[in-house]
Amino acid sequence: MARIRTVIQTSSVLVVVHGRLGAGDMRRLEEACAPALTTAHADLVVDVQQATVIDRVAEAHLNRIETRGAVIRRTLREES
Repeated sequence: MARIRTVIQTSSVLVVVHGRLGAGDMRRLEEACAPALTTAHADLVVDVQQATVIDRVAEAHLNRIETRGAVIRRTLREES
């Protein structure tokens, strides 16, 4: 289960995810993102840099949020 924290600022919403992000977390993630997704002027940033695991369902959900205009901050991994 992931820890999801929301920081609401004047014109943006930052959602920070820690731990294992999986299918069981999607309702809480959507609720955390809702203030920005339902407001025309609020930018949304979802920071998953501290997520240790992101399963396929969660990854698909992040991709859908991204197509709706969110910025997803992902962990940069070095390629071999």
